[in-house]
Amino acid sequence: MAKVHITLVGGQPMPVYNGIKCVQPDKVVFIYSEQTQHQMINIKNEFHNGAIQFEETEPLDSLHLQKIAAAALHYKEKFKDDDITLNISGGTKTWSYVFAKVFDDVDTAKIFYIDQNNKVYHLKDEFEFFPIS
Repeated sequence: MAKVHITLVGGQPMPVYNGIKCVQPDKVVFIYSEQTQHQMINIKNEFHNGAIQFEETEPLDSLHLQKIAAAALHYKEKFKDDDITLNISGGTKTWSYVFAKVFDDVDTAKIFYIDQNNKVYHLKDEFEFFPIS
């Protein structure tokens, strides 16, 4: 069972970067738009040592709800046998809602949010949090 980290990329790179550092996954899947593709590339370049594998993805239209839902369902099915972490700190509110809703019933998925103070909120575990060191 691989450790797969799905992360939504928005204008603020630190919650995405900190999520990857905290989880130390085997594989990362970036969900990003054309507007945030440069952020995704910059974050990905920070992990250039090859220890983490990156899933090749295409940018999503941040306003096309059906495509976002289809992407979430695709990754839910693709990684159903893996240990999943989902970082909904970045991206749009719609992306966060859709991905959290799709992965909420996956027993092997942990959904979390990192705030501006680097507190990590585990959204499936009664909103417990811990600071990133």
